[in-house]
Order: sequence, then C-alpha cells, then structure tokens
Amino acid sequence: MPVQTWATATGGQPGEFLSYGAGARSLAMGSAFTGIADDGSATYWNPAGLSQITRKEITMLKATLFGDTTYDFYSFVRPSQKGKSAWGLSMTKLASTGFEKVTTKADTQSQTFTSVNTDGSFGVEESALSWSYGRKVIDKVSIGTAINKITRSVDTSSDGAMTADLSTLLDLKDGKRRLGITIRNIYAKMSGDTEDTMPLVMRMGISDQYFKDRLLLSIDIDKTIRANTGWHAGGEFGFTKNFKGRFGVQGEQGEGFRETDVGFGYGRKNITFDYALGLHTLGTSSRISITFRFGRSVLERRQESVQKMLQKAFQVMESGNFLVAQEQLLATQDVDPANKTVQALVEKFQKIVTVVPSAMGKEEGPTMVRKAVLSYLNGDIKVAIAAMRQAYYKDPKNEKLLSLLNKMEAEANMDKTEAPKGPELFTPVDQKIFDARQAILEGKYDVAIKKCQDILDINPNDVTSLKIMGSAFFLLDDHVRARKLWTRVIEIDPSDKEVSEFIKQLRPE
Repeated sequence: MPVQTWATATGGQPGEFLSYGAGARSLAMGSAFTGIADDGSATYWNPAGLSQITRKEITMLKATLFGDTTYDFYSFVRPSQKGKSAWGLSMTKLASTGFEKVTTKADTQSQTFTSVNTDGSFGVEESALSWSYGRKVIDKVSIGTAINKITRSVDTSSDGAMTADLSTLLDLKDGKRRLGITIRNIYAKMSGDTEDTMPLVMRMGISDQYFKDRLLLSIDIDKTIRANTGWHAGGEFGFTKNFKGRFGVQGEQGEGFRETDVGFGYGRKNITFDYALGLHTLGTSSRISITFRFGRSVLERRQESVQKMLQKAFQVMESGNFLVAQEQLLATQDVDPANKTVQALVEKFQKIVTVVPSAMGKEEGPTMVRKAVLSYLNGDIKVAIAAMRQAYYKDPKNEKLLSLLNKMEAEANMDKTEAPKGPELFTPVDQKIFDARQAILEGKYDVAIKKCQDILDINPNDVTSLKIMGSAFFLLDDHVRARKLWTRVIEIDPSDKEVSEFIKQLRPE
C-alpha cells in the first residue's frame, strides 16, 4: 500500500504562496490575524473585517525571504459613505530568481546525456489580484467575500486560476472579543499549462483585549486539505498611543514550532510604519510595511448626520409634537445604533411620549410641559421638575401630567407631588401654602421652608411663599436669611406694611 506522504507535509500545493501573510503588523503577531482584520490587510486575512474600516487606506508590504526570494503585498480599501461596509483591491506577489537554466541532449538507446549546457537563468513568479468586499449584516455579524485571479509562471510555462473566498467576523464582546472564519478556494477553476487543483483552505481565529484595551491577543488555526493543521499565536501591546510592540509564534501539527516573530509599529497622524522580523530554521526574514489613511472618516460623517437629525428632533419637540419627535429619534438611532447618547435620549423620551404624546399650543401649561421635556432630555432634571410642577398646577385634574411629574421626581429622589386635597378650587399651590402655614404652627420650620421652596422654584416672585419662608427662618433665629426674603417682598410689593413691621423685629445688620 503506498504511503500518503502529503499527510505530514505542509507545502508544495498550488497557491501555497497565499499562506504567507500580509502586512508587517499581522506578520509580527505570528500571522494570527483572522479574528482581528481591522486594517488594510483584511483583504487578505478576512474580507468580513473590511466592515471595520472607517477611512480609505493604502497598505504596502515588502519582505525579503530566503534564497533570493521576495514577497510583496499591496492593498487599497475604500469604505462606503455610511460605513458598515467597504471594498478593497489587493495584489500579492512571490518571486524567486537565480535558478540555473540547463539544456541537455540524451541518447535514447544508451539512456545517457550526450551534452549538458547552461543556458542562463530563469525565475518563478506567483501572484494574485483580489477584489474583496465586507459588510456588517446585523449589529454583531459581518460577512465578506473575495474574488481572486491567480497566475503562476515557471520560465516559459504558465497557468492560472479564478477562485472565490467566503468569510465572517463575529463580535462576541462589544468589539473586545472577536471570532473570524475564512474559507478560501470555495470555488476554483484552473486554466493554462497545469493539471493542478486549488485546495480548500479553512482558517479560524479569535482575538481578545485586556488591560484597558492596551493588550491584544489572538490565536489562529488553519487547515489546508492534504496538509497538516497549522497554528499561530501573537499579541500586540500599546506602550503609547503611537508606539506598539508585537510578538508571535507559528507552528504545525507534528512538527512543533516553525517560526518566531517580533516587531513594532509606529503611527503618526495618517501614516503608520510597521516592522516584523521572522526567525526561522532557514534564517531570518525582514518585513516592512507602510499604511496611509486619507479622506474623511466614516465616523465623522456619521456623527454629523446624527447631530443634524438630533437637531431636527429637538426642533419638533419644541413644537410639542412628541410622537413625530420620537420617530425622528428612532431614525437617528438607526443611523448609529452604538451611539450611547442617542440610546439614552430614546430611553428617556420613551418615558415621556407614552404618558404625554403631545403638548402643543401657546398656553402656559403646554409651554411649561415642553420646557420640562427639553430640560429633562438635556440632563437638567431640577428645572424639568419645576416646569412640570407649574404645568400641573395649571391643570391639577390632568392625571397624565401628574404621572410624568412623579416619574421625574422619583428619578431625582425627590418627594412626589400629590393630587390636591380639599375643595375643587383648592389648587396644589394653595395646598402647599396651607401645608407650610400648618408646619409653622407645628414648629416644623424645615418642612415649611421646603414647601415654600417648591413654589418659588416655579414662581420666584410668589409673595406669600417669600413671607412664610422668611417667618420660618426668623423662628430659626436666622435673621440674615429672613431679612433677605422679606426685603424681596418689599421690592415686589412696596405697599406691604405687614412685612415692613416684620423687618423692624430683626436684629440690626
């Protein structure tokens, strides 16, 4: 029975040069990049990762390998105007030169060579031109594809292939942990001077971030049909905002370690320089790449759109048509689902619109409701509560207003406003005045001050509240505050003789 020697071999298959890698950053991380794929080299590692690109990018890699062999990778990526998708063009090229070319003549009868002559040299070249596309299909799932035109030449012999790849990238933990899967040559058609077939290649990688996202670790496993399983592990640590150090190891089933990698990256403004050094049993290899980023960021354009839509939503709120404003907020959230500010606004506004769907009109009541809503959304809950109380006091029979007011008060840990007691014409303001006077009689001066303050938050010129609060401070022996409040009453109503008598009882300043 013949021995299947391919079971312990990893090289020698068609398209093997495409297993080398792309980008000095990924190569310095042991080629463990399928679960990261967040830069221009995603066209090679995992096209689904292109959905993460926010600006146009050009990446160029130059690597010097062993025995007069060079490796080049070039990539251009362009994200869509709205983000969440991008396409890219890339070229991968492996070239070896300096092979001696020999011509011979043989004697068929004796089966010996009659002459052997050198005839210069020849080279071997393999290249792939790829078009890639990646798109986020739902919040945490991206998919991608690549169409590749592969060519190979050995001296005067050449062949080619058209292949297609599929990939996905899953967000497992708010962008901190990601899982990537790439299947290469899911479709392949050969042409030219060959009987080879392109092997199916599967690769899976996972990445995770630690130490406040300064440390990025990743692991890849790849399997080519009729070859050993390979494994890759690496990491990247951000020493500063611009400088990052990298490390990685590579190996394969049954063979152990194959390569150790180290490197670094330095970025400034729109340019990033990356360097990787591979340590192999055959020697060392240097890899250098440069990445240029240009054009407006998708994030900037998205933020502009969000701001414009929010401005429109608030304009609608100012008119009091809260249902239409809610639709505008939801549309804004669709543009940027991850925007925490928009999420918070939607949640807050939902509390409002379910209770009070509109507050239109120029009357004081609706005007105060609109003021309360806008203040609440802008984070000024005390002003919101004061305005809502005034709106409710104008319409004390409106249970919906009271319900919304109580929700705001509960959120601010404030005492809830209660429905008015007593006769129908006894308004909430009347109730607080009554309660403040009762508190004075019972010696509960702090309660009286609070009740009056609730009214003054709505109407700072309420004379009755100013007089009662001044009396409470007077009874607490705080003549300074009592004088300030009673003086304010005189300013509002100079004819108030009662307060003038009160002031005479105060200690001289």
